[in-house]
Amino acid sequence: MNWKQRVYLIGVVVGVLAGLGAARLYVRAVEDSGAETPPKVKTSDLIKVSLNLFGLLRQVTSLAER
Repeated sequence: MNWKQRVYLIGVVVGVLAGLGAARLYVRAVEDSGAETPPKVKTSDLIKVSLNLFGLLRQVTSLAER
């Protein structure tokens, strides 16, 4: 396995684990609130999460520049 394949594999594993963790935390928060269904997510909240995700991606990209 070359270094690119290893990086992709690590990225996939980390992404899956982070996604599952985030989903579990969200489900747990909804259950703890006593709601039967999750509340509607506001567009402004999605924008905030997206901007934070882009910030994280920029940080990861900057690791290659060191």
